[in-house]
Amino acid sequence: MLLLDVEHVMVLHQELVAACASGELEGMVGPFDDRARAGWDSIVSQLYPVFGHDRYPTLPQKAAWIIYAGATTQHLVDGNKRLTTTVALALLRLNGYDLAASVDDREAFVLGISTRGSDHETAIADAAEWIGTRLAPTT
Repeated sequence: MLLLDVEHVMVLHQELVAACASGELEGMVGPFDDRARAGWDSIVSQLYPVFGHDRYPTLPQKAAWIIYAGATTQHLVDGNKRLTTTVALALLRLNGYDLAASVDDREAFVLGISTRGSDHETAIADAAEWIGTRLAPTT
């Protein structure tokens, strides 16, 4: 399985900033400062196995972790959920999958995860199930 690192997240952030500036996307995305870099470095580091233990062994679990961790923290001034969605989709696409869900459904899903509260294991499991049932191979 191919994984992302904080450098990938920084590139995705720059692409979102450009898309927002050009009017391709509505809204804004805050700057990727040292705090954002540290936060996203922490998020993506959880994708990698440590001493043979993979905390999130499946692709849907890894994407769910990104969505939960990114949507429930405020590493950026604005655009946290937008960047979170973009990073999770990039991980899926890097591994040959897309999410068979409308933009509205994706947005509602991420908003729902962002308000789940402190029971993160249940939220991640529910998110992984939602993602897993909507994985579609790219062609």
